[in-house]
Amino acid sequence: MRGRHTLAVVIGALCLLLAGCGGSAEPQPLPRPTASLSPSPSATPPVMPSAAKDQSKAGAIAFARHYVDLINFAQATGQLEELRAVEDAGCQSCEKADSYIDHLYQSGGSIRGGAFKIKGISTVKNPATKGWLVELGVDFGPQVVDHPSPKEDEHPNGGRLPLNVQVAWRQDGWRVLEWTRGA
Repeated sequence: MRGRHTLAVVIGALCLLLAGCGGSAEPQPLPRPTASLSPSPSATPPVMPSAAKDQSKAGAIAFARHYVDLINFAQATGQLEELRAVEDAGCQSCEKADSYIDHLYQSGGSIRGGAFKIKGISTVKNPATKGWLVELGVDFGPQVVDHPSPKEDEHPNGGRLPLNVQVAWRQDGWRVLEWTRGA
């Protein structure tokens, strides 16, 4: 019997595990799948815009937008290569979310709905990393996570989520150092 379990529960649990997440323990979903509500292994991943290749504040913002698109693609398809390629090897929040998606799809599950739409962006320079904290305000639609287990949960109404993405410039471009659910 196929069950459903929202990704919101996983993100809430991940935030509790990450130091400094704070805030409410209420589950929240991770970024949205793309327009397709069913997995499509042949789907084409988003292409990084040229603006995201610039080592500037505007480049960091364009890169953060692209990162959300990559998360959406990974959730909709289970394909993580492009997403992992822009994540720093030490990004623990990235690894936890990527592992969840990988395990879900490897076990026959999928993610439907929950489309993220960026509604607001602000930035703060981070001298310690020589990068930017890009604060994204995102809305998401209803989301269902299909599991091959008997448990069923849904996030029928969607909602709003503050998502903080820490990015830094490396030799070959921007990388995500960590992300957290904002307060």
